[in-house]
Amino acid sequence: MAAFEHAGFDSDAAQTTLASIDTKQIQQMYALDPSDNLSRIRAPVLMVYGSRDLIVRPDTSVEPAVDALRVNPDAAVVTIGGVDHWLIRSPDGKARPDMGWPVSAPEVLDLVTRWLVARLQPDEP
Repeated sequence: MAAFEHAGFDSDAAQTTLASIDTKQIQQMYALDPSDNLSRIRAPVLMVYGSRDLIVRPDTSVEPAVDALRVNPDAAVVTIGGVDHWLIRSPDGKARPDMGWPVSAPEVLDLVTRWLVARLQPDEP
């Protein structure tokens, strides 16, 4: 419960969320090491992390992703400063109900747009 409260849930929301989670499934998810699967990908990959993500923490996630994708010539792992797990601007990474509909930070939208255009534009004749 402390992890949910640390991520910005109030006590009631944290308890409700915990009650609705199949803890065995969640434990399996967190025990999963995606490195083997990532190292097999040969398609273009863009992994975007938020520097203020309290759920998938960049301090423990970025380096293993970079290592796993090292064999892929068209893979990029990018950390965007000041954004949270939902890739929106956040002063502290904590979710708040007053944030409204999450809209990604402009620099996230720009990065993803440029990355997609570079890969999806038809080749010049």
